[in-house]
Amino acid sequence: MSVIQRWMDFFLDAGIPDETAATYATNFSNNRMEMSMLTDLSKDYLKELDITLLGDIILILKHAKKVAEKQTQDRVLGDKDQVSFGYFKHNIKFLLGKDQV
Repeated sequence: MSVIQRWMDFFLDAGIPDETAATYATNFSNNRMEMSMLTDLSKDYLKELDITLLGDIILILKHAKKVAEKQTQDRVLGDKDQVSFGYFKHNIKFLLGKDQV
């Protein structure tokens, strides 16, 4: 999926109309914005990206917060799974002998 398409999906999911979402997605792509920057977004940054309608700013900031929280949750759960697997693997090594795992 292209960078512009990812941003397009983001804006559409935020409730931005199609044509406007395409413009915003292009602006974000041209400014090398990344999904990891969502927590840094502010009203001022959005205005610098030519997003000036207050309703759109509010929708985008709310959606950015939601997406960023989901990213954090996924990372935490992913780390938890890795820790659990590491613990499981350690116990298997102990039970079977280190050379068998």
